[in-house]
Amino acid sequence: LNDAISLVRSELGQMIAHRHRLEKELNLAQTTLKGLSPKIDQAVDGGHDDLARQAIAVRLDVEKRIADLSEDRALADTQILDLEDIITRLKEKAGIEASSSREALNRLNRALENAGGAEKTPTEPS
Repeated sequence: LNDAISLVRSELGQMIAHRHRLEKELNLAQTTLKGLSPKIDQAVDGGHDDLARQAIAVRLDVEKRIADLSEDRALADTQILDLEDIITRLKEKAGIEASSSREALNRLNRALENAGGAEKTPTEPS
């Protein structure tokens, strides 16, 4: 189970790093989008319809990218929560198994002590 926990922790770390990269890309795309509106306005005001159309096309692409990144980030968030849940369940299972092993060892020790005590009883003076 410890190997499984380590493997899931590694996946969790990779997913957290992936989410961080998505967040950076999303922030960059949002900054780009904010910068496009004034450029579109300037192009329209200056009578440069061709530039305005290009800027609008870029804006549409950036808006689509933002939607895709937001969806990917939400998926990453879900996967992070799932991996954290798996780690918790594996730790609980490892704790139960460790507890069961300790209980079995304690029962064995008590049985050996009782068996040892029973052997000593007949030889002890009364």
